[in-house]
Amino acid sequence: MDEFRALLDRLWIRREEDRELFYQVRRKLPALRRALREQFGWEVICTEQVIRLVKEPARAQEAFGIPEFTEVQDYCLLCGVLLLLEDKDDGQRFLLSELTQAVLAYTKAYLPDLSWERYSCRTSLVRVLQYAEGLGLLRSFEGESDGFAAHQDQEVLYENTGLCRYFSVHFHRDITGYTSVRDFENPPEDGPDQERGTFRTWRVYRQLALAPAVYWEDPADSLYAYIKNQRGILQRNLDETIGGKLQIYHNGAFFLPEEGEPCGNCFPRDQMRSDILLLLSERLTEKIQCGAFSRDPDDRVHLTREAFSRELEALRQEHKDQWGKTVAEKDLAALTQEILEELCYDDLDPVERERLRNIIRTYRGEPQLLELSDEELDKALQFVVLQNGKAIPTLCGLLMIGKASAIKAHVPTAEAAIQVLSGTDIKVNESFHLPLLAAFEKFHATFNAWNTSEEMEIGMFRISIPAYDPRAFREALVNAFCHRDYSLLGRVRMAIEDDGLTISNPGGFIEGINADNLLDAEPHGRNPVLADAMKRIGLAERTGRGIDRIYEGSLLYGRQLPDYSQSNATSVRLLIPKGPVDKAFIQMVSEEQQRIGHSLPIHSLMTLNALKVLHRASVNEIASFLHKDEARIRSVLESLAESGLVDASGTGRGRTYLLSERYYRLTKKPYAYVRSHDINTLRYEELIMELAEHQGRVSRADVVELLHVTPSQAFRLLQKLVKAERLALNGKGAGAKYIPKDSV
Repeated sequence: MDEFRALLDRLWIRREEDRELFYQVRRKLPALRRALREQFGWEVICTEQVIRLVKEPARAQEAFGIPEFTEVQDYCLLCGVLLLLEDKDDGQRFLLSELTQAVLAYTKAYLPDLSWERYSCRTSLVRVLQYAEGLGLLRSFEGESDGFAAHQDQEVLYENTGLCRYFSVHFHRDITGYTSVRDFENPPEDGPDQERGTFRTWRVYRQLALAPAVYWEDPADSLYAYIKNQRGILQRNLDETIGGKLQIYHNGAFFLPEEGEPCGNCFPRDQMRSDILLLLSERLTEKIQCGAFSRDPDDRVHLTREAFSRELEALRQEHKDQWGKTVAEKDLAALTQEILEELCYDDLDPVERERLRNIIRTYRGEPQLLELSDEELDKALQFVVLQNGKAIPTLCGLLMIGKASAIKAHVPTAEAAIQVLSGTDIKVNESFHLPLLAAFEKFHATFNAWNTSEEMEIGMFRISIPAYDPRAFREALVNAFCHRDYSLLGRVRMAIEDDGLTISNPGGFIEGINADNLLDAEPHGRNPVLADAMKRIGLAERTGRGIDRIYEGSLLYGRQLPDYSQSNATSVRLLIPKGPVDKAFIQMVSEEQQRIGHSLPIHSLMTLNALKVLHRASVNEIASFLHKDEARIRSVLESLAESGLVDASGTGRGRTYLLSERYYRLTKKPYAYVRSHDINTLRYEELIMELAEHQGRVSRADVVELLHVTPSQAFRLLQKLVKAERLALNGKGAGAKYIPKDSV
C-alpha cells in the first residue's frame, strides 16, 4: 500500500535522492505490476537509476499540470530542453548559452515571438530549468539559473543525467492522427468490445486513484452501471493498493483515503480556512437577503472590522464542535486577521486580466476601461476592495480573473463541464476549474466546433442558418455563470446532444421568477456585481434582457421554443431544441424586418410561433399557450394584423387569427391556408341555418350576436344563404327577417 502511494505521489523515485524508498518499492514491484496493468492499464519503468509509474489519467485536468508553470510557453520551452537532452550523452556537460540557442531553434515554429531579450521569456526559461533540476533531469555545476532572468549573458554549466529518456510517455497505439487531448481519453473506435470494456475499467480505476471522484449526469451512464455492479471488487482492489473507502452517491463516486493518511496534494490548500470562508460567505449572504445588512448604490455591503469579527465569532460558536481545537481556541482578533488576509491581490492572474482586455475589444465593451491601469481596472469592475489600504480580491474578481489554484482553494464549487454526445458515444467529456473568462472561451471553442449550419436563399442573398444561434448561446452561458449559486456544489454544464443544446447551473430561479414569467419579470440576478462586470466588458446584454436573445435565437429560425421546464429549486436547466428550421417562417420574418428597418419584438415573434403551432386561434387560446396576459396578446395580434403578417376574422371574443396567406404561400402549401381560412365560413352558415330552423326565422342582429361578427359581415352571410336558396327574405329594413326556404 505504502509503495503504491509513493509511486502515485511523485513523478518518479530516484535512487540517488531516496535510496531506502527506491529499494523498498523495487522489492514490491513484482506484486504490484499485475494490479497496475489489469486494473489501471499502467506500466512501471524500473532501472538502476529510477522507478517511474507512468500514470495516464482518465481525463486531462488542470490539476495534473506542472504547478510551477504559469504559461503555455513554459511547456513549449520544456519540450525544447528535453529535445536537447535527448541529443546529449549521459554525463555530458554543456553551457546555458548552448541550451538557449538550441531551444530557440526547436521552438521557432511554435513560439515565433520568443526572444531572450524579453524579460518574460527569460523568466519562463528559468522556471523550466529549475523544474528540470528539481526532477534531476539535469544538474548544475557552476552558476545559478536565477541570474539568467536578470542578464541574458549569464552562463551556467550543466550536466545531462540521462533521465530525460524516461520522462516522456510512450503510447502503445498510433497517435499521429490525434488532434485533441480528448483523442487520448477515448477508447479506440475500431477496437473490439472486450478492449473497450477494458478501457472503461481503466478509466474508473484511474479516475478514482488520481482525482479521486467519478461523476455522471445520468444514472443510465455506463460508468455508473459498472461502479454499481462492481462496487465490491472496486472497494477490495482499491483498499489493497491505496487504502480507503469507496462511497457511491446519486451523481458520483468518491474514493476517500483513510483518515490521517492523505495521498497526493490536497485542495484547498488549507481546508479549515476555506471551510470558514465558505460558511461565512453563506451566513453573510443570508443576512443580506433578509435585510440585516444594507447595500450601497453599487450593491456592496460595508462591514466594520468589529461587525465582521462578531459574525465570525457567531459562526465559530455555531460550528465549534466541528472545527479543530486550534481554530476553536484561537484569539478572535488573530482569527479575523487570518480570514481577511486569506484573499490576497496575488490571487488575481495578470494573464487573465489581459484576456479581459481582449474581450472588451472583441465584444465592444466600454472603451474607457481599456484606458485604465490594471489597478484602476480592477477597482472600476469591483474586482478588489481596499482593506486598510490593501487591495483584497472580491468574489467577483476571483471568479473573473483569479488564478486557477486560488479559485480551487477559495471557491471549490466554481466548476464547469462540457459534454458532446452522439447517440451513446461520448465525443467530449471534461470538467475544470478555470476563471470565468477562460472557461467562457473554452465553452465557446467547443460550441463553434460542433455548431453545424446550412444555407438558404432569400432573393439575391444566401444566409447561413446555424444549428444554434451564437448570440443565444452566449447569453445562455453568461446567465448560467452570473446567476448560479456559488455556495452550492455542482457545475455549470453544457451538453450538446442529438436533440439539442443543454446549459444548466446550480441554484434555482431567483425568488419571483419562474419558467412562465422569464420574459416579463424585472431583470435582477443572484450575483449583481458579477452581472454588471459581464455587461460592461460586452459579454452580457446591456439592458439585462439577455433572455430575449435566447428566445429570439430559436424563434427567428422557426424552431421550437427554448425549454426551462426541467428547472427546479436547486438548479436551472435550459434546453435549446435542435429541430428542423422553417424556411418559410425565416423568409417571412426577414422580409418584414427589412421592410420596417428593425427587429420584430420578442412577443411578436412568440405570437407568430404560437399561430404556426395552433393554426387558427383566439386571443384566449394564444395567451394560454404562451402563459401571457390577454390584453398584451390582443395588442400584439392587432399590430401583426395591420402589418399583414396575420389574418383576423370575427369580432369580440369570437375573433380568431391565423398566419397570413403570405406565409402559407412561402411554404408552398396554400391548401393549408384555404382550409384554415374557409372552415369558419362553412361552420358559420350551418350555425345560421340551425338557429333559423330552431326559431323559424333569423335576423341580422341574431347573426351578429350568434357569431360575434360585424353587421356587414352578418348581412353578407345571410345574402349568401339567400342566393343559395336556403333562406328567403321577408320584409325590409330593420324589420327584415330570413326564413328557412323549406318553411316558406
